[in-house]
Amino acid sequence: MEFSIKDLQPSQFYLSREKVEAIQIWFKSQDLSHLEPISVKELDGQWIIVDGHSRLFVAYQAGLKTIPVALEKEDWDWDFYRYCIAETKKRGIEQISDLAAFQLSSSDYKTLWLDWCQRTYQTYFQKDTDT
Repeated sequence: MEFSIKDLQPSQFYLSREKVEAIQIWFKSQDLSHLEPISVKELDGQWIIVDGHSRLFVAYQAGLKTIPVALEKEDWDWDFYRYCIAETKKRGIEQISDLAAFQLSSSDYKTLWLDWCQRTYQTYFQKDTDT
């Protein structure tokens, strides 16, 4: 199944510059056989990117208009994803192209995105298992 790249809403607001550069090395826009499909989910009437932001960004940079996708079947915490999408939109990110100005070094990506996700999830979404 393929989707239009511009119709997919990012669920994160940073990219790792190193991850993007590593994908650019092997990515071939004329042969997508090595490209794992982008994981997507319809959430509240909108198609969101669950996994594969860096791969999708490289595909966008290469001029692709559509991309192979796979429907996410895992039962993630979709309220957390809703929160991430709201935060992403607050930053003006509504398409993968908007992430061009939000590429960080690996250490900044870890601090500003991965650590933010962990703190946010633990603070607002993690269920208390001690009760």
